[in-house]
Amino acid sequence: LLLNETAMTLPMPQAEVTDLNVQSYLLMKSAFTISDLVSPHKKVDFLEMDIQGGEYDALPSFIDILNKKVAWIHLGTHEIGGTHKDIRNLFLENGWKIHIDWFPNSKYITPKGQFLTSDGVLAMQNLNL
Repeated sequence: LLLNETAMTLPMPQAEVTDLNVQSYLLMKSAFTISDLVSPHKKVDFLEMDIQGGEYDALPSFIDILNKKVAWIHLGTHEIGGTHKDIRNLFLENGWKIHIDWFPNSKYITPKGQFLTSDGVLAMQNLNL
């Protein structure tokens, strides 16, 4: 429950390895909408999301509930199905303040050193909460 997954051990007759303890797992993931997670709460202080490109489908549909209930979002963005700029603009248009805006596949130089991103990162504050 804590990891949002269930594993079942299954026999693998085709695995003819006798000197090792070989097990096969079938891993099932549960799916929840943003509304499923946020609606039961009066306020969500911090929501961290990294849904591997699904943000471009999920976030626009649920922006109203995010605007009403979520104070901060830390989001991994991906260049699959949309762009980092699209998501950033969605939140800017809804009155959010962007604190971190690192594009995917980019190089950044900070006082602590430089780094490369693979995923993008947006850290956003809802100024209405």
